[in-house]
Amino acid sequence: FYSHDSQGMGHFRRNRALAHALASRLPVLTGRPVTGLLVNGVAGSVTSSLPAGFDVVTLPAVGKTGAAYGPRRLEVGLDAVTGLRAQIVRATLLAFRPDLVVVDRHALGFGGELEEGLRALRAEVPGARVVLGLREVLDTPAALAREWERTPVGTVRELYDQIWVYGDPRVHDLRTSGELPEPLHDLVRYQGYLSHGRAEDPPGLEP
Repeated sequence: FYSHDSQGMGHFRRNRALAHALASRLPVLTGRPVTGLLVNGVAGSVTSSLPAGFDVVTLPAVGKTGAAYGPRRLEVGLDAVTGLRAQIVRATLLAFRPDLVVVDRHALGFGGELEEGLRALRAEVPGARVVLGLREVLDTPAALAREWERTPVGTVRELYDQIWVYGDPRVHDLRTSGELPEPLHDLVRYQGYLSHGRAEDPPGLEP
């Protein structure tokens, strides 16, 4: 499970909830244990709240300084830290050889850091399934237009098998709202809402 996590822990929490769901349900369906990694940029993520068999890979953190993004702690340029993050992601994918990859929100990751790793995984582990996870309401029209300019639809179709939307199309459907380009509509699978107060939330951790 990948999340760029440049601000806060919301993306990490969403992926952690999915990890718990798969860890509890897949062994019932397959008769096999599940193991996995949460790859994110939040140092000190709450590993005690992960399901058994899961661990965290922490990427060098990035965040906003005013209106611009930059490294949170490393005293190097943004290109250098993004390149480092990209190499960590690529090495993790190729060493771990996952059956399933779930990417939270940004299809190519922070600054495009996922693309090289996902292409390498496609070549080395062609059976791996790659999923983009989206909340049902994404952003303002202007922000989305800028994001899709940086994220070619053809590249998303090359790298992803499905798009999971956490919501209910009867409440809000991003396929009809214009938030998702039409060539990606056939990849969408609605998954329902992720609830608050989940059993994996450790005491004292705010939503």
